[in-house]
Amino acid sequence: APRALAADDTGHLYAAVLDYGRAGTAGLIRQLAPDGSELRSFGRYGLGEGELLDPVSLAWAGGQLYVLDGEALRVNVYGPAGDFRGAFGGRGSGPGSFETPRTVAATPGGEVLVLDPGRREVGRFSPAGEYRGRYAFRLDRGSEALRELEGLAAGPDGTVYIVDGVARKVRRIDPGGTPGGAFALDGLVGEPAAAPWLLQPGPEGQLYAVRQGGQMLRTFSAAGDLLSTRDMYTPVLALTLLPRPQGENPA
Repeated sequence: APRALAADDTGHLYAAVLDYGRAGTAGLIRQLAPDGSELRSFGRYGLGEGELLDPVSLAWAGGQLYVLDGEALRVNVYGPAGDFRGAFGGRGSGPGSFETPRTVAATPGGEVLVLDPGRREVGRFSPAGEYRGRYAFRLDRGSEALRELEGLAAGPDGTVYIVDGVARKVRRIDPGGTPGGAFALDGLVGEPAAAPWLLQPGPEGQLYAVRQGGQMLRTFSAAGDLLSTRDMYTPVLALTLLPRPQGENPA
């Protein structure tokens, strides 16, 4: 099963598939056409340039695919056809480096975001990987300790969604970088409490949320109201919205 998914603007799907049995002959990232046929694979297993060890999250923006490697602690950047364009991040304690990165997201304006639960922050980068700052939340006004973060997504309008694991809320950051309110995101009995939240904003402001490994998919309105809870009847490992090409039946 795919470890992570992302879709481009033309309906192509990218899937991280940890098929180490084919290492050296195929890549860990598969590109699928709108009809579901596999076009190519890239990002072979290894430590070399453009290679991957453990792709845990994918994001698409500005004609580029960003692949977060959870073991190499870096973000690899590829073109639409799988051509390697560079990497950034790496292990360390300074700005722009990672400890335990888990999720990558990208805004339409080109900013790349990386959720690092180990550092309890979301790093902000340019499309070229230049460090711009971070998002983080203090436990309270008088404390230097930071809140645990459990999920990250970026909407088509540039809104950023971050799950506050302490308050059990989704915090919104407006495209301009100012806090835009929060709404409750409660877990259910039996869900994997230690697993990250998978978030996917929709084109009309709705937000889909599910615990990775859980099966209850929630849909929230743009105002943060819970619209529905749907049982998927199987563990959900990855989540994305796939645009339909023009003229294709949306059913």
